[in-house]
Amino acid sequence: MTTDNQAYDNLTRFAAEQPSDHPLDLPVRDPRVTQRMTFGTYLPADLHRAFKVRCIALDLKMADATEQAIRVWMDQNPA
Repeated sequence: MTTDNQAYDNLTRFAAEQPSDHPLDLPVRDPRVTQRMTFGTYLPADLHRAFKVRCIALDLKMADATEQAIRVWMDQNPA
């Protein structure tokens, strides 16, 4: 049975082995945007951990990656 620490170590090693370039050309947060809102949600623990590890591997803040993901989703799902 794999413990949380072992799973984290495995994910960290996996992320470190991945290419350093991001597969998507995602927009970077606009530095002119100064007003920020708090956003919270619940994710499965394994998805949260994998997301965190991937952000570390890509040297990206989780907030910035979340913003990019939401912007992509908004572009793909117009009202």
